[in-house]
Amino acid sequence: MATEQQSTEDLSDVRVLRRLATEWARDNRIVCRSGRFIMEYYRLMREPVTGMRIEQKQATSLNRLKVTIHSLPDDSTFLPEWTKMQTAFGKACIELEVKIPDDYPMSSPAVCVVWPRMKSGYVHPDGSICFEMFSRGGWSCTMTFGTTLLALYVFLVGSARPASLVDVEGTRSKGPVIDTDRAYASEHRLAESHSEWQR
Repeated sequence: MATEQQSTEDLSDVRVLRRLATEWARDNRIVCRSGRFIMEYYRLMREPVTGMRIEQKQATSLNRLKVTIHSLPDDSTFLPEWTKMQTAFGKACIELEVKIPDDYPMSSPAVCVVWPRMKSGYVHPDGSICFEMFSRGGWSCTMTFGTTLLALYVFLVGSARPASLVDVEGTRSKGPVIDTDRAYASEHRLAESHSEWQR
């Protein structure tokens, strides 16, 4: 029994991870075209990124996920914005929606900020994010979803300066971003423009 328990914990062993993830997906009737993403998602459930929480938006699908940044690094320059949210809304977090493409990992995930509304930076009012990792030239199929989330966490709240500022009035008047598909389309255009500019 102890040996079995130890093997289930050894997620660094790809064979063990594949078996456990496959069993989990089968037992929960998960629909996802990317077997690799099922493995990566399963590992993140067991070993989450510090400061982030990940949830399925639909019980049997991994196509769209809700990711919440719920805490900051101790030295985060985003702390004034965090305090601003806590004062204005009684809570401090950043809610993201992630769309996983059918051809993942050949194409990058698409991510938009759903709440709060942001301004003055790399996150646009429609929730789209101007982030090099999501550009054609910036994404690599060797990246994992875990490293993508970690990079996004550092970009949004852990870098030398905040990627964007919280739009308190916009959040109050408009609420969360509802049309995430429009945000993804906008993000795709930003990424393509960035790729063209780099050439």
